[in-house]
Amino acid sequence: MYIDECLKDKITYANLCQYINLDHKILYSTSSSFIIFLPKTDIYIADCTDSECENLSKKLENYTINLITIFNDKLFELIKSKFKDHNMSYQAFYDKEKISKDNISLIQLKKEDLEYVKNTYNNGELKEEVEWAFKNNNLLGYYEDNQLIGFVGRHSDTSIGMLYVKEEFRKKGYGALILTNAYSF
Repeated sequence: MYIDECLKDKITYANLCQYINLDHKILYSTSSSFIIFLPKTDIYIADCTDSECENLSKKLENYTINLITIFNDKLFELIKSKFKDHNMSYQAFYDKEKISKDNISLIQLKKEDLEYVKNTYNNGELKEEVEWAFKNNNLLGYYEDNQLIGFVGRHSDTSIGMLYVKEEFRKKGYGALILTNAYSF
């Protein structure tokens, strides 16, 4: 099954690898696509090969989706207009070798950056969750030359999430690097 192949790639599919350990239901699975539902968090996760994007996008229309994580950029483009009023997450991986790690550190978020994170994460709609993560030492800041470039946190259900990378650092591999380092923190 396609899902088994994806689970072998622990970097590209970091969220999937983590969520698969939680209570989940596989709603649809073939040799080239899948849809998973996490009932406790009301999250859908979907992925497919490029040739299956049309088919899977039609299947997704059958579900009432509030939050979805997509790994395939073609599928994401197909469904983003259909689910424009929903929370969507496109997970991508970039080669971490593009980043020099000499001046980068992943540490507990600095108190002076907390307000920025509360106002930035999910457009400021989850300030209480960010505050909880900070108070419980579950919020990490990723700093380059002491400047916050992104953050990641653990949700109250212990899953890793809250991933955010500042606009000017996106599509350069920082998100993948943050996730990779967060798992070993």
